[in-house]
Amino acid sequence: MHSQRKRKIILQELEYSTNISIELFEKFEHIPWSILLKSSGTTECENSNRFDILTSEPIYKIIHKEKTIVSDSVQEKKYSSTECPWVITQNLMRNSFEKVPSIPNIPFCGGAMGYLGYEQGLKLHDIPQKQNDELRIPNFAIGIYDWCIIVDHKLQKCTLVEWDVSKRLTWLRNHLTVSKNKFKLLSKWKSDTTYSSYEKQFEKIKDHLNQGNCYQVNLTHRFSSKFEGDTWSAYLKLDQQNKAPFSSFIRLEDYSILSLSPERFTKLYANRRIETKPIKGTQPRSSDPVIDNLNKIKLQRSEKDRSENLMIVDLMRNDLGILAQPGTVKVSKLFKIESFNAVHHLVSTIQANLRHQYDHFDLLKSIFPGGSITGAPKRKSMEIINELEENFRDIYCGSIGYFSACGQMDTNICIRTLLSKNNMIYVWAGGGIVFDSVLENEYQESFDKLSKILSVLESDETKLY
Repeated sequence: MHSQRKRKIILQELEYSTNISIELFEKFEHIPWSILLKSSGTTECENSNRFDILTSEPIYKIIHKEKTIVSDSVQEKKYSSTECPWVITQNLMRNSFEKVPSIPNIPFCGGAMGYLGYEQGLKLHDIPQKQNDELRIPNFAIGIYDWCIIVDHKLQKCTLVEWDVSKRLTWLRNHLTVSKNKFKLLSKWKSDTTYSSYEKQFEKIKDHLNQGNCYQVNLTHRFSSKFEGDTWSAYLKLDQQNKAPFSSFIRLEDYSILSLSPERFTKLYANRRIETKPIKGTQPRSSDPVIDNLNKIKLQRSEKDRSENLMIVDLMRNDLGILAQPGTVKVSKLFKIESFNAVHHLVSTIQANLRHQYDHFDLLKSIFPGGSITGAPKRKSMEIINELEENFRDIYCGSIGYFSACGQMDTNICIRTLLSKNNMIYVWAGGGIVFDSVLENEYQESFDKLSKILSVLESDETKLY
């Protein structure tokens, strides 16, 4: 299905329905390197529930752990390299596609798609990795895809983006939905951090804060459980309950990623405008409308949460300023409440214009990982996290998204994100620790954030302990 010439895309409209993304993706979700980016948000964020993007069978796969490995489906070969995976991916993109102009309402017209793990950020900042690398997954897994399906829920359109439309339509017709085994947890959720261990970590962060080494540190812990069945079934169940605006499902060779993220990391628009939307500040939702509204008001008026949010806004302003056109960095929204199924969040929006000598890869590489999940200053916070947390974060606090051949980009921050491997499923949660943080409140916040994940997958026999 692939050619060695540069690809020139063709658009083919398909029949639209509200559930078409799921119906089409189910035909090939079992194939390794199949990706669904699903914007199923119900918040008032701009276009939060507009586009779904689905694809499979990349022409190149680039993964990085200790070294970079490239799989070339065009030449049917695999090779390893000591070259930076970002540079390899940029070069493969340039060599695979003709220069593509931006197409209205088509955010991805072929290009790179996949994930960056949090530990890729340690490599970028040259911070030695000290935690336990139990899961041994790549910290960089990006495919170069020459086709996709774009579902636009605003215009109610479904578009096949391809360079060989007839072959892809035949491929889709020949792939029948495979029946799935029901997902079921076989053990109780278990945290890798006891309350007493969390307390010790919390106090060490407070010591750093008191000494002026940092202003905020994001502290997290990991939950795990044994399971049987198919993780796609689990994703569908979680997606129904969370309706997250930046959710995704990625099937890889021996592991899967299920993201229910409410947070955009960075978007680069066709006009080279950058947007990042850090989340800092959380209050739980309540089934009682009165209590729920009081929690919302409490968050809006919380000096602690505003201070925490402002620290990350300043950090992201500085990060964007490195590659932005001078004078273009601005905070367009500050301390806006966005409500999700499990929690209310305090969200700010920072915008800038990218200088013309840089592209989307340069942008993400310069600001990764996101400040909202490290703390401030970024490098010092990452060093403290590296000393305190027991296990790799892996996909948690990394990013999932795309780099389009037309120059656009959109990425999430992988919070509310699960990873499955070897019949174990993992999910992480945490929060920013600042000078006036209260131990019990911070510990409880991690459970609040996962309230629409842990309980959704539990049966009566597998309640968290």
